[in-house]
Amino acid sequence: MITKAIISDGDKYLIAEIGAGAYTGLWDFIGTFLPEDKTPEDFLKEFVEANLGLKIKVGEILARYDAESSHSYDTVFYLCELVDGTVNIACLGYRVAEWVKKEDFKSYSFESRNHVAIEALLNIE
Repeated sequence: MITKAIISDGDKYLIAEIGAGAYTGLWDFIGTFLPEDKTPEDFLKEFVEANLGLKIKVGEILARYDAESSHSYDTVFYLCELVDGTVNIACLGYRVAEWVKKEDFKSYSFESRNHVAIEALLNIE
């Protein structure tokens, strides 16, 4: 399973451009495979701090992507809030990160599994 952090700072959300592999050039929410010995909340806090230099508070599940083939993975998206820090991309696979208002998501090409999270975010008032 993949866990993703939908990190907010006020009315903006952190997205990152994928810089390697089959999805190069597409945008993504930050996350990766969940180790079997970690809870999603603890893992996302550790992963984001180690790879982005940000301290976050992990909240509730926003959305789930259920993989329909063996070539994909189930993904769970968690709402998170920025607590402290400045983005410093040290995460392999991401080229650049940006803080974006949700109404501006349409200007970015996202990796397909992110669309369930985007749709859920757009329905939050």
